[in-house]
Amino acid sequence: MKYLKYIPLFFIATILLTSCQKDDVQETGPLIGLWKLERAFDEGEEITLTDCELKSTLEFKANNTGILNEHDFEDNICSNEIVTLRWEKAESNTIRITVFDEDDPTTIDGIIDFTYLIENELLTIVSTTEGEKITIIYSKVN
Repeated sequence: MKYLKYIPLFFIATILLTSCQKDDVQETGPLIGLWKLERAFDEGEEITLTDCELKSTLEFKANNTGILNEHDFEDNICSNEIVTLRWEKAESNTIRITVFDEDDPTTIDGIIDFTYLIENELLTIVSTTEGEKITIIYSKVN
């Protein structure tokens, strides 16, 4: 789907610069865990997601790493891509995500800052990329 191409850009453009924290520091809080894609909006207009795309997940781990498991439906095939990331809290409701190259985990593909809100086991992520406001909603899996 055309609009879902913004999701990796959203994460790649903001996905975490490596934190200056020590490796033994563990984050806690409601953001930690596995989140499943539920809905997406482009400039407030809901994007119709396929069953395949709804398999996408985002995981925030306590050691400030994470995994985006993005599913995409193209040419009648449901495929997925695993993206490794690091994350850190930039401000009280802002997360900075650094995305790493899948072939070379030492190479940064992009960094994105996004605002988030957690309410009723739903994670709402908002980012403005190339002038477009993208909102993605995930539900808590664990």
